[in-house]
Amino acid sequence: MTAVKDPGGDRLEDLMRRYGDALVRMCCLYLNDASLAQDAAQDTFIKVWRNLGQFRGECDERTWLMRIAINTCRDMRRSRWTRHVDRRVTPEMLPEASAPFEERDEELTLALMRLPPKQREAVLLRY
Repeated sequence: MTAVKDPGGDRLEDLMRRYGDALVRMCCLYLNDASLAQDAAQDTFIKVWRNLGQFRGECDERTWLMRIAINTCRDMRRSRWTRHVDRRVTPEMLPEASAPFEERDEELTLALMRLPPKQREAVLLRY
């Protein structure tokens, strides 16, 4: 018996390696909860795996991933369960950055978290 090769598996692994940390951080900023952010990132990559064949390349793959993640975070925020979760998060709870975290980064992160959700989403999608 031969193993069946998943044609999208290598591409998914590449996307996870390149964008996984950034995606978790963005979800954490959106949801204000590190555990929910990890769940949202995992759900995002499941959705990406299911829809890899539908990616048309009309935008950057990072943009595509982040849009899926934003939609996943929105769905999580709308769900009844998350309405009862304390979503306060501190910068110390965010996943480790790939580069050293500087004091000005912390100030920027805190300012970003204080933005209204729609403005925060626009900034997160842009950067």
